[in-house]
This record gives sequence, structure tokens and C-alpha cells, in this order.
Amino acid sequence: MKKNVTLPQKLIELRLNFRKKDGSVGLSLREAAKLITENGYAIQHAGYAKWEKMGANLPKRSAIEAICRSFQIGAEELLAEFRSVTKRRVSAQRFEILASKIPLLEDEEFDIVITLIDSFVSKAYANQTSAES
Repeated sequence: MKKNVTLPQKLIELRLNFRKKDGSVGLSLREAAKLITENGYAIQHAGYAKWEKMGANLPKRSAIEAICRSFQIGAEELLAEFRSVTKRRVSAQRFEILASKIPLLEDEEFDIVITLIDSFVSKAYANQTSAES
């Protein structure tokens, strides 16, 4: 079974594999923060670095949109870790419906949804970790 890549891991991969206009590959934290700022979400390199750490708060909706524009990736791919591998109750079609509505949320509404998802994910992760022990 393929393990989902977490959002922090995905951000690291995107940053380190980013192809610059000069042909070189990889961005520093400062360059990644600058790129995201240029794409609509002002952030310093320290803030970006926090997103790459496990257990960090998820970026806000507007930040996710800027990340997607910066790295030319869809929100569904960026947030793929939240698509459950073991729980098959949510069909791909239902996930698409949910993903398509995320951009319609205000930042405060998005934060509430993310908090709720985080609580479900952390509970599922705790259950999975205890089952593996």
C-alpha cells in the first residue's frame, strides 16, 4: 500500500525540485517564500519553514492558493494526504466536490474546516500508530 506524502513533505519536495528559469533546480527557504509572496500570499522564510515541519498548522486558504500557483500544482494534489487510503467511504467524486468548494470559503471558514480535519486526521493517526505498535 502506497503511503500518502504529508503536506510538509510535499512542500519540501516541491521546493527542492522546483526548476528555475535559469535551468537550475531547487529553492532555498527564502526563495520559496519570495515565490509565494509574488503569487499572492506575503510570507517570510521563517513562516514558510514552519509549514515544512511535521505537526505545524496548515497554511490558510489564500496561502494554499498561492502555493498552488507558485509550484503549478492542484490543491487536490497538494492536499492529497487528507484523502484517506484506508477509509473508502468518501468516493473520489465526493472528494472532488469538497475540493472544488474550498476556494469559496472565507479564511475564517477555511480555518474552521482545517481545524476539524486536523482533529480527525490526528485521531486516525493516533489509532493507526497504536495499531502498529
